[in-house]
Amino acid sequence: MAADVPQLDDPRLDEIVDLYSVMAARLSDGFEDMVDEEDPSKKFLLYTAVLALLLLLFQRSEEWAQTNVALYLRQADERATRSLSAIRPGTVFDPGLNRTAFRTITKDTVGHFFKARNLLEQYLGRVFRSLGLEQDFAFFANQIRSGDPTATPDQLNRKLKKKLVRDFRAAPVTVIGKNGKPFSYPLPYYAAMVAHNAKFQVQSLTAINRALEVGHDLVQISPQPSLHGDWCDAYRGKVFSISGATPGFATLDQLPNNGAPFHPWCRHTMQIYDPTGKGREELQEAGSVDSRFLLSQSNDFNAMVRAWWASRR
Repeated sequence: MAADVPQLDDPRLDEIVDLYSVMAARLSDGFEDMVDEEDPSKKFLLYTAVLALLLLLFQRSEEWAQTNVALYLRQADERATRSLSAIRPGTVFDPGLNRTAFRTITKDTVGHFFKARNLLEQYLGRVFRSLGLEQDFAFFANQIRSGDPTATPDQLNRKLKKKLVRDFRAAPVTVIGKNGKPFSYPLPYYAAMVAHNAKFQVQSLTAINRALEVGHDLVQISPQPSLHGDWCDAYRGKVFSISGATPGFATLDQLPNNGAPFHPWCRHTMQIYDPTGKGREELQEAGSVDSRFLLSQSNDFNAMVRAWWASRR
């Protein structure tokens, strides 16, 4: 597994990371060969070879998503129905209930993989055209000219090629976050993040769907702490109402992302909560959430995050 990817503890997630690690190396080598090649016809062949690798990577990614989202969903569904059966013995569950969830999460996951492919294809095309056309070459050259304004065209060319290869190897996928800022990721890291999020989204969405099926209103955020003491720890172990019909509990729509997982790499999920046999104080504690961490018209996401970090000082 790539060294910069967090420990995943899941062979299926390791599988997609290993695939992207191998393919990232092949793509980087092919990109470097294309950049260094002087013969136009050979450069074109190298360019098409890199595009073919990207297509193969996407196809393998799509296969991974189709297979493993289904596996994660089946496991999550077994947990959810087992929990609800303990609360409501004799319940008969619709076996096809989560087909829509499967299609939704699979489509979303494949869409993220396609985004990476599309961004890389666009970048490769621009580099390929720019290295062969003086007027487009200036776009990239200007990025490094300011660092050495006296460089000759040949020196600039060599520096530019090194920079292009270095940047491509380091972090070829750039996406815009919800805060409007760009984030750049190496391919293996990006794939791990997408796959991890798919796994945890499946767990939460399945629990919600099964709860709604039988009219169960309460779900709990999983109690484990985040890896880095992040703001999502404000909700760990707390119980929320799906519909808002249960007094004493905030609703999921008052949470960022409408509940766990809250952000990329979030380890929290939502699970069925059984209030049976719980005393008043225990239920009050389960539903007690600081109002500073609940979203409203007067308390947006940024204000909530600031309040969280202020509370940690």
